[in-house]
Amino acid sequence: MTRKVVVCDTDFLSSFLCVDRFDIILKTISGAILIPQIVYDELKRIESSSNKKLKWIVGKLDDEIKKKSVQIVDFGIGSPEFQEFKKLTSPPMPIGKGEAMAIAFAKSNNGILASNNLKDIKRFVTAGDILNITSDDLLCLFYITYREEITPDEIESIREKMRLFGRRISPDSFYELLSKFHLEKSHYSEKK
Repeated sequence: MTRKVVVCDTDFLSSFLCVDRFDIILKTISGAILIPQIVYDELKRIESSSNKKLKWIVGKLDDEIKKKSVQIVDFGIGSPEFQEFKKLTSPPMPIGKGEAMAIAFAKSNNGILASNNLKDIKRFVTAGDILNITSDDLLCLFYITYREEITPDEIESIREKMRLFGRRISPDSFYELLSKFHLEKSHYSEKK
């Protein structure tokens, strides 16, 4: 089954935005890319509270919104997404609001959650409620698809820059990740 909707969480988006490689997301995912309003607001807070190194990330995302490459989504009170969001942010095991809203939209759209925050989302992925893709997964998928345009060393350099910005990236080398990579491209893209 081809999934056409990818719902992005803050950590996933910021990984690519902070190294100015949002193009990797756009080239690798052909379906709709949704960004929950709460996630967009979190990115704005990161930008406004950060040093000058990240002052431009929301501007980059706004450019993609204007081009309609990505879409900001919000839910109405009483909607299925709102009900799921309330459940996910309530005791006994509440998760972050950005993750909760992204999960709610991924579930309601039979989509994929794009998140590096495995601590908060693991129980939903393990239960089979959602499929998740991390920044490292997307980089593997990008390399497999565009290997004539980029080398593993260039991917490793991107990953190192992400780490320097404090992004959650696997400590494994890109070669190790690639050898373990098992996700099918058809899950993430209409392109075969």
